[in-house]
Amino acid sequence: MTAKRVTNLRWKFPDFPPRPIKREVVFSLMKYEGALYFVNDSDEVLETVSSDSCGYVLDASIDGPKFLYKDVKPGESVKVEEYDNYYDLDYVLGFYLYIKSNSLGKIKIIPPFKKGGVAPQPLLYKDGTTPMFVGMGLV
Repeated sequence: MTAKRVTNLRWKFPDFPPRPIKREVVFSLMKYEGALYFVNDSDEVLETVSSDSCGYVLDASIDGPKFLYKDVKPGESVKVEEYDNYYDLDYVLGFYLYIKSNSLGKIKIIPPFKKGGVAPQPLLYKDGTTPMFVGMGLV
């Protein structure tokens, strides 16, 4: 073996932590005036959007959905849930979202249940994936 000297080598830090992938959000939940709103950031009018409350002390309503909206336009937000900031803090609460659209068909989205109520969060990305712990399926 022959000895070899090199002068142009420099330490390069690895790309850590990896940069987060920025994805476009299609559906999300946002808090506004004490209530939770479903935000339609898709390019289409949704035929129906409805929600049904549930939790460890509540059962899905027998009478039908708590909130029901027809023709939800792109960029429009609709109220899907409201919580009491005092009495609901002790209970694990959640809800089911039912959406009917031309491109997705009839789907059910289940945000993660949480003590005090569901938190604002993205629900569906443009690539068709959901965040961790958000359930989605065909109805």
